Amino acid sequence: MIREVLYAPPCPEEVAALFETALTHHNTANFALALKSYLEAQNRWEVLRGWENISEFDKERFKLMSEVEKEHFNRSVLVPVEITDDAQVFLRLALGSVFESAAQDGRALAEYLHAQKVAVNLPPEHPSHATVWSSLGSVYAQLSQYDIAADFLLRALDARERALGPRHPDTALALNNIGVVLHRMDRVAAAVEIYTRAEVALAARVAPGHPRLNIVRRNLQRAQRRMLKQGPHNFTPATVPPPQPAVMVPLPLGGSSAALAAAEAEARVAKQKKEAKGK
Repeated sequence: MIREVLYAPPCPEEVAALFETALTHHNTANFALALKSYLEAQNRWEVLRGWENISEFDKERFKLMSEVEKEHFNRSVLVPVEITDDAQVFLRLALGSVFESAAQDGRALAEYLHAQKVAVNLPPEHPSHATVWSSLGSVYAQLSQYDIAADFLLRALDARERALGPRHPDTALALNNIGVVLHRMDRVAAAVEIYTRAEVALAARVAPGHPRLNIVRRNLQRAQRRMLKQGPHNFTPATVPPPQPAVMVPLPLGGSSAALAAAEAEARVAKQKKEAKGK
């Protein structure tokens, strides 16, 4: 799976600095410090928003206060203001990403679901929706709930194909991750098709040695080798269609690709089997 790259919304410089610190901790596997820095950033941002409601007179008076008086002012007068919905979605996704890196998938899922709940307040075309769906698909795949993972990843792909086009790197990310889920569901032929589309999309936009392109090509090669082991009659790369132009109308959840339709059908069958076992 290729993880989402998260972009913080516009924020004060000191908040941005805390986000950078959190990202550095995350990338160096200091997960506890990363979580702490993200939460500190949220608290600081809400305090700064609270200062926007303080009069200029009180701001000037604050400068002349003693440390004890300032502490009392912060507790009794200054009221932090909750950050905006898009900022909350970013923070929940960032926290979930740290938990996912730390192999705490249950806690990652909780953060991503929280992000999804807040994202309902954003406009339908907001890019955070696709990022939330992609993140949910990733963690459900880690939890081996492939039918649910496929559903969320297909939503993300549909949104990105319509908003960004079929050959955008973020569209390719969604394609690759769908391919991973299809591969794990033993839909190897469909996975080869999807990986090929992801490779074509990325090769048109990134340098030859780009890490994402390398990941997609490795995944494609693994799927192709598996198809060869299953039998040469199953391996038909020449029939893989190129990415189609984005259609600027609402599409069915699975898009127009036969592989995506197969993924939806596989997801429904897996869900029905799971429900049947529970009865």
